[in-house]
Amino acid sequence: MPISRKISRVLSELLLSKDLRFYFVSDFAVSFMAFSLVAGWNPRVWMQTSAEIWISSLVFSLSFTGIALGTGLFEREHRFYAKSFIRSIAISCVLALISTLFVIYFALFWKIGRFLLVFGSIGALVGVLLYHWVLSLVLNKYPYRFVVIGEASPITQGLRGLGKRAKKWMNYLHLNELQEWFFANKNLSADQLAHKIQESRVIDVVMTDQAAKDPRATEFAIAAMQVGCRVIDEVGFYSEIHEAFPSQILSQNWFVFAGIDTRQNWSNFFKRIFDLSFASVCLVVLSPLLLILAFIVMVSSPGPVLFIQERQGRYRKPFKILKFRTMKLDVNGSENPPSTRANDPRVTWIGRLMRPLHLDELPQIWNILRGEMSFVGPRPEVYSFTQEIIREVPIYEFRCLVRPGLTGLSQIRVGYTLDNVEATFTKLAYDLYYVKNHSFVMDILIILRTAFVLTKKVH
Repeated sequence: MPISRKISRVLSELLLSKDLRFYFVSDFAVSFMAFSLVAGWNPRVWMQTSAEIWISSLVFSLSFTGIALGTGLFEREHRFYAKSFIRSIAISCVLALISTLFVIYFALFWKIGRFLLVFGSIGALVGVLLYHWVLSLVLNKYPYRFVVIGEASPITQGLRGLGKRAKKWMNYLHLNELQEWFFANKNLSADQLAHKIQESRVIDVVMTDQAAKDPRATEFAIAAMQVGCRVIDEVGFYSEIHEAFPSQILSQNWFVFAGIDTRQNWSNFFKRIFDLSFASVCLVVLSPLLLILAFIVMVSSPGPVLFIQERQGRYRKPFKILKFRTMKLDVNGSENPPSTRANDPRVTWIGRLMRPLHLDELPQIWNILRGEMSFVGPRPEVYSFTQEIIREVPIYEFRCLVRPGLTGLSQIRVGYTLDNVEATFTKLAYDLYYVKNHSFVMDILIILRTAFVLTKKVH
């Protein structure tokens, strides 16, 4: 294999990997070194010891990388899009500086000069920005290349559009010409096929369902594997790119044989321990806020403090979800349906304040303690609505294989939407991906992202 192809493959796979460890570790190292070097060069820190400089660098870098996870800096759509990663890095550095100041002055009680921390933070900001800029230049030099083999399908039609948006985010290059060449030259040997693949520097070969039944396409796939390419089906490739499943295309049969392990005993055990521990802490810490909100809801308008509604839980079992009431009661003494529209007159004044921050959802901590919900999972929908959707979209019931969550992948990707078919399919794409790939680490990342998504909604 030519050295240029090896470099292209290794760098593209590394830079575009959905695994965040490379970016977490490398950004930590870059921010740590940049902070310590600039802080050490600052002429006004001559009274500080080397230990104080190194520990300040360590605290800042740990804070920066943790906050960067929440801002989404390491996610693929933000890694190489200049406006996006500049914003994420700037926010992360500012918040990391605040966090470092708190730790140094109020936790360690050190008298470290402010100039050290400020200069070090600026150095880390510049260092990480330069590092991500260099990564984008490297990927431009060694772009990722994939080819779709087989007749067009709704899934591959979406993949073909990636090449047109390449310069805006992930530098994907779809090789239409290689696919056309493949079908136009039907008498080539496996060696000739392999040589053409090497020339094109293809990394992934995406096989459609139709291609899987074509012996010629199989021969091409084998030749690609022999020169170091990966062969992947179109659904798997789509889910890697978008972190969602094409729910409108998939069937129950596909999901049954997708290899989902509904047991995951250890994963579910740690998830439940985390839910119990975190919910208990939240209930204690937030108890004053909960009492204040309950009192304001009670005096703001006639009616009960809590709104109780039947939602669908794990394994399609219904449960009663708890929320602070944010809407006025109708003449019959019951709250209006939960679906709202812009500037809905039914929402109370306190409801307009609570809804953007989802403070009305806080009573669901009790649902989490009871085991009816988790902190992370598909959003629990109204039980009657889910029964109607399952009849029309049978694959919808697979989102019930895990506990519903206070937040989830679909919430941070598309937000809270109205109950209609189009919005349901959009959310379902992310919910099914979560059901298939959920883990404790994924849950922590979603919780971090949720905190920053909520801050964007506050104006």
